[in-house]
Amino acid sequence: MAIAGVIGEIQSTLAAAPAAESSSDALLNGMGKDAFLKLLIAQIRYQNPLDPIKNDNFISQLAQFSNLEAIQEIKGAIEAQVHVQKLSSAASLLGREIEIVGPDGEPLFGVVEAVEQLDGEVFLRVGQTLVNMDQVVSIG
Repeated sequence: MAIAGVIGEIQSTLAAAPAAESSSDALLNGMGKDAFLKLLIAQIRYQNPLDPIKNDNFISQLAQFSNLEAIQEIKGAIEAQVHVQKLSSAASLLGREIEIVGPDGEPLFGVVEAVEQLDGEVFLRVGQTLVNMDQVVSIG
């Protein structure tokens, strides 16, 4: 494959990924592990045999890939922890009276009867109404 083919392959991989603010954000948000590996493999496959990739460059790229994986794992763990914290906070409100601001701006009061989870969001059931945790103004 000619150099134009390699460049085209890399450009199509990058075009498929949305633009991001920094290179680390691009790897996390746009490219992901698959695109990063494709670029690395394309670089190795089409390297000049008379001037191969230097070991330190290759090791640096592998270290970047390892960092990407570690950051993605940390991000997942933090997101899980935040979700558990939301559930715990909501559970602590069971049986307690809360105040929310109604659609007309008037305060509404009710007792939290249950905690429900819908599409990853945590809601409080007050009577027949589901209340988002962000709507709670005060706890009685």
